[in-house]
Amino acid sequence: MTYIHKKVVSSTQKELMMHMDTFPHLTVLSAGYQTEGHGQFDRIWESEKDQNVLCSILVKDISTHQLVDLQKDIAYIIIDILKTYISDVSFKEPNDILVKNNKIAGVIVESKTRNQEILGAVIGFGVNVNQTTFSIPHVTSMKRECKTAFDVLKIEEIIIEKIRAFI
Repeated sequence: MTYIHKKVVSSTQKELMMHMDTFPHLTVLSAGYQTEGHGQFDRIWESEKDQNVLCSILVKDISTHQLVDLQKDIAYIIIDILKTYISDVSFKEPNDILVKNNKIAGVIVESKTRNQEILGAVIGFGVNVNQTTFSIPHVTSMKRECKTAFDVLKIEEIIIEKIRAFI
């Protein structure tokens, strides 16, 4: 596994999608801040610097069958991890992870194909960890729910390891 952490990127998802050919299978790109962070349907992903998990993983060895449920599979991995800290964590189609109907995390999967062959997929996920102020309603974080700060990189490491074991 190749791990890259940058202080600032446009978007971990966009960077891995654009440079898919140059990175090996299981390249992880995380960032302290994204200038163009996005979720499903190019919705903006709001995040203060160094307060949340912002990460994408490139998967090159993947079948069409695996790709179909990948977004939901990754969401449930993150849900299982969050449940060790917070109760009442749930999944809302197509890609939201909620705590009591407030969004705490999201997962996005994009793939690149050529002649019906999958060249690779990028699994992107964001988890609100220590941020407590949001400009949009119905959003929460681990810190808001637990009333304590967390080590963002440790939470990221736990998630990456569980995803790597799954893939």
